[in-house]
Amino acid sequence: MKVTAVLDIESAFFGNDASIHETKQDTEEEEEEESELQKRNETEIESMNATKEMLLNLTFYASKPGDGSESDPDGIPHRFLTMQKGCRTKAKEAFDATVSWRNQYDINNILRRPHPQYDACKCIFPHYFPGRDPAQNIIFVQRVGVIDMEVAHKNNVSMDDLIMHYVYIVEYCWNMIEPGPPDGIMTSVIDMEGVSFEMVRNSEMMHFAKRFVKIMSCNYPSRSYKTLVINAPRWFNVGYKIFKPLLRESTRE
Repeated sequence: MKVTAVLDIESAFFGNDASIHETKQDTEEEEEEESELQKRNETEIESMNATKEMLLNLTFYASKPGDGSESDPDGIPHRFLTMQKGCRTKAKEAFDATVSWRNQYDINNILRRPHPQYDACKCIFPHYFPGRDPAQNIIFVQRVGVIDMEVAHKNNVSMDDLIMHYVYIVEYCWNMIEPGPPDGIMTSVIDMEGVSFEMVRNSEMMHFAKRFVKIMSCNYPSRSYKTLVINAPRWFNVGYKIFKPLLRESTRE
């Protein structure tokens, strides 16, 4: 009886081995959960700090790490060599021209500057990024059939403003939405619903279109995965012949 009483007292005060083991296991699991939670919090904080640093430094250059320029003897990004089919002389000339263009219009800092005409420009020439294609490339839709030059005139938006707006969008795409890999490509969707033959005959519209195509082709080469033209009118071939000389062979193909 005395032995039983002693055992009961020990069990009451100290518990049995199984309960001690369970308590220890529960404590270890809690510590693991706390450790995992702490790691997630640290990861989130690092991500937030990286995003904050990126937002505070919205200066981007014609070349960036990983685009081949750091290992190229002339500092030429791989995209420009691809554009010129490996011809180093032409590729260097093209890249130097892009650097000069960016310096002339301060493109490196375009995302740092206020863009008060953003809404007006997007209304004049609607465009959007709806998502990604099956290959995970960005999709960019441009609704050329609803370009409204009257809205541009009413809001004092010039052709230069529209061009710079599109440069702004492209810079945002390749530096913010898709900062890597540096040789990222996109699927462009040209929605021609609403395009009329009168638009093709409009000199102001055609001047804008030709400048736009040339600037994109010269300064953002080898960025196209596919270009899809939808809702094209029957006479589309007439308009295409106008722009065909402005397109590089790889784009035409």
